[in-house]
Amino acid sequence: MPSRIEDYAVIADCRSLALVAKDGSIDWLCLPRFDSDALFAALLGTPDNGRWRLAPAGGVKRVRRRYREGTLILETEFETGEGSATVLDMMPIRGEGTDVLRIVVGNRGRVPMRMELIIRFGYGSVVPWVQRIDGGISSVAGPDCLRLHTPVRTRGADLKTVADFTVGEGDRVPFVLTWWPSHLPAPAPVEAEPALKETEAGWRKWTKLCGPAGPYREMVQRSLMTLKALTYEPTGGIAAAATTSLPEKLGGRTQLGLPLLLAARRHAHALRAHDRRVPGRGARLARLAPARRGRLAGADPDHVRPRRGAAPARAGAGLAARVRGLASGAHRQRGLPPA
Repeated sequence: MPSRIEDYAVIADCRSLALVAKDGSIDWLCLPRFDSDALFAALLGTPDNGRWRLAPAGGVKRVRRRYREGTLILETEFETGEGSATVLDMMPIRGEGTDVLRIVVGNRGRVPMRMELIIRFGYGSVVPWVQRIDGGISSVAGPDCLRLHTPVRTRGADLKTVADFTVGEGDRVPFVLTWWPSHLPAPAPVEAEPALKETEAGWRKWTKLCGPAGPYREMVQRSLMTLKALTYEPTGGIAAAATTSLPEKLGGRTQLGLPLLLAARRHAHALRAHDRRVPGRGARLARLAPARRGRLAGADPDHVRPRRGAAPARAGAGLAARVRGLASGAHRQRGLPPA
């Protein structure tokens, strides 16, 4: 069973987007773009459909989550009987949009951790060929190649990659997942700590340019960051395909919907409230063309025409039927091997 929809957080690099559950599992990820086939699709079914979980190996007493101020870097703190550890999740801003970076930080005591990586290309239908390489593993399936780079020793078990390790106070253990086209040479591994600093600085530089002052500053900033996370940077198009098949109501099961855009629309009310407090802002919006005014003032994203050249959205009838079949268990009838 996937987590409740309200238990997912977003990380993005303006080319793709991942959904991270409260238990430390990335249950939805398409690489290298929003409209690519998902390689983690546990959101629609079970872990057999692909996921990447990084969490304490034993029982967890408490989980606390937050974004670093002014960024889309997610911090998930796990409190256990042995101590405390934090998992940092982000997609580095490097111009290629092909990496997911996770860093486990030891806060207190010594916490046993477990990593479970289940790669299933094609929305859970394709099991890749996995081999060990220097510093990790690589997996290949048709046009897709994926590499996990980490200092932790991994092993294969039942068509998945697992690792067990322990973090003490002050320890920092990185995991970098990188996608590239299988017909091209592998890119150089991403260095975790420089990528963290670069990503943090990049997000904060952007938020400083768009965040107004006043009591609604944090809410407006987070709303704008949500919209930026859904924007395909090369074209400026809004990539609705990133949220295909998420439930439209809290606690609901999977169906076609756009909950992140809807959340951004709800936050837009706060933006409009701020506009009413800025002299002249409402009048300037009123003079804009209707379509542009809708985009700026928070009109229903489902009825806003995307800009020419926007990233293709593959949430049409064909994909909808395919995803609904996956969510209902049709993938198991095709003989998908157990994870």
